[in-house]
Amino acid sequence: MQEIWSRFEAWLDKHANQLLDDLNEAVEDTQLEPIERMMGVDLPADFKEFYKIHNGQFSESEDRLFGLEELYSVERMIEERNKLKEKFYAGEFDDFDSEPDAAIRGEWYNPYWLPLTGDGKGNHYCMDFAPSKDGQIGQIIRFLIAAPKRKLVSVSFRQWMETYVIELEKGLYNYSAKWGGMVQRTRTDFSAEESLDDAEEDMWGNDEDEDMEGFEILDESDFT
Repeated sequence: MQEIWSRFEAWLDKHANQLLDDLNEAVEDTQLEPIERMMGVDLPADFKEFYKIHNGQFSESEDRLFGLEELYSVERMIEERNKLKEKFYAGEFDDFDSEPDAAIRGEWYNPYWLPLTGDGKGNHYCMDFAPSKDGQIGQIIRFLIAAPKRKLVSVSFRQWMETYVIELEKGLYNYSAKWGGMVQRTRTDFSAEESLDDAEEDMWGNDEDEDMEGFEILDESDFT
């Protein structure tokens, strides 16, 4: 995970070096223990290694590190998970039906989905510790507070983060001070040679004609 962080930081240094100041210090093992108790499992080794380098980002920052979403510290993960857990046990999601991919259970929200990022509107990328029989523990899924789709994004934390860094390096996203984060370039901004293949474009779980939730698709005039 050190290599992934090094590449991520190198991209930030070149394109948005002020965001390097938003990276938190490393976590200690004791900071990860509450998550393991809540989820009843050992956290994936890659996840632990990632957060032992940087504990996500400074939550009060005006910028976002993961697209237009905050890359949560472990403390923010616990905070956001507990908010959703309260809504779950209060029955606020009982009347809603989700549309999950085969690897994901059918609830609107499950307390064993750990939010890793957030857009401030209730949408998150989550690590799933209660997959369906077709999924696997630690997979990354998309949770939308007001929409039923539940998409499998990646089979592991490492693959998820590495894919994001690769897409940054390939120029799929630009930093926008106007929007306070990384915004997706339009398909017309790429030449045929630069275009990602279908498999790479689908890594985020987006349909062919559907914009990725949490990622604004803008023209070059919106970049600064």
